[in-house]
Amino acid sequence: MKASEMTPRQRKALYAVREAASNIAAFENTLLDNKPESPEYKNAKAYLMDGERIKQDIYEEAVGSIGEREIRFLGKDWIMERVEKQMIKYELPHTA
Repeated sequence: MKASEMTPRQRKALYAVREAASNIAAFENTLLDNKPESPEYKNAKAYLMDGERIKQDIYEEAVGSIGEREIRFLGKDWIMERVEKQMIKYELPHTA
């Protein structure tokens, strides 16, 4: 489903998921900015390997920005599908 085919509520959720996934993908900068033996590098690397945690973090950040009320209208499954697609787009570990 393209954004142009979505309802305003769906688009709002999609954009929130996209932003949350982008924020998490930015953790890759930590890998580039630090030496492999540094705690920052090790923590970022461990985090970026934990697909389930990333999925949950994207979902929670997106829900936090659009609100629980919106989720009831869209459904968690619908939003999680968008989360999975963004994880694939940003080459984050995923289960799809």
